[in-house]
Amino acid sequence: MRPVAPVVHIAAMSRMRVINRNRKNQRGVAIVYMSVVFGAVATVMALAVDIARLSWNASEVQALADASAISGALGLGRKTFGVNTPTPILDAQTAASANQYNAQYATLDANDITIGEYHDGAFTPSSLLDPQANAVQTRPHVPVSNLLSGGVFHAPVTDVHKQATAAFCALGAAVPTLPIALADGCFQCFPTECPPSVPSCPDGGGGGGQTMPMASNGDVLSLNNGSKAGLCQKDFQCLVGQSFVLPVVHSQCNIPMNGSDPIVGFATVTLVSTACPQTMTMTITFNDHTQGNLDCGACTTCGTGRVALVQ
Repeated sequence: MRPVAPVVHIAAMSRMRVINRNRKNQRGVAIVYMSVVFGAVATVMALAVDIARLSWNASEVQALADASAISGALGLGRKTFGVNTPTPILDAQTAASANQYNAQYATLDANDITIGEYHDGAFTPSSLLDPQANAVQTRPHVPVSNLLSGGVFHAPVTDVHKQATAAFCALGAAVPTLPIALADGCFQCFPTECPPSVPSCPDGGGGGGQTMPMASNGDVLSLNNGSKAGLCQKDFQCLVGQSFVLPVVHSQCNIPMNGSDPIVGFATVTLVSTACPQTMTMTITFNDHTQGNLDCGACTTCGTGRVALVQ
């Protein structure tokens, strides 16, 4: 009889070779699977890092847009007060250059700055020559490098765009602090000084120690062409050097104001001198820190209001 041991030995070895081959195949599949999983995780991490960076840079670019628009609107508002050549675009660019994004200082192209009018929630482009221009819109856009996802999606740079609009809006209501009304015609030539128009007690208030009433844009003032001499001699000498908020009505400059005219805005003035009985000299002050309701459609050339982000 032939011995059977060698047959059993060969069968056992065959089974071992099959098991070893299966294990090698399993290890190969595991390596491929782990490579796919690692690639997917790396891609998600790359996207997460770049999205976080883009979000951070977007907030910085928005802050840049806000600051430059506000600075430009301030420069535009000052155009009526002794500034022969107002520079709202340069003001906006200067503010932009003081801000950083992605750890570098920004620049703002003049083509990305627009001067215009802001009324009733809408911005209309115009120019610096527009006497009713009261707003500046800025549109900065900056390239931000993608650290990781650029190699995956072949987008090494993302262009971040932001926009802001700031307007100098006039004061909508105030309590006049002198019984005098000024004419808006005095503010069309961009004066550094505006002679006072005839005194008026709005709605009959202000005399005899009475509290001056609140006046709002659109209110019609009764202008009685009162006596400047009486006011000047009685009270104004002690008021030199002090500042006051006065209503501005729709009327020509340097003419007697009779009848009734509507309020179109407010002016902040400083009484410089008096030469009673007839002459009072006032300077008009640009006042961009007033408190109270704003009216972006009122007399921005009167120079009393506040700059605010509107879009």
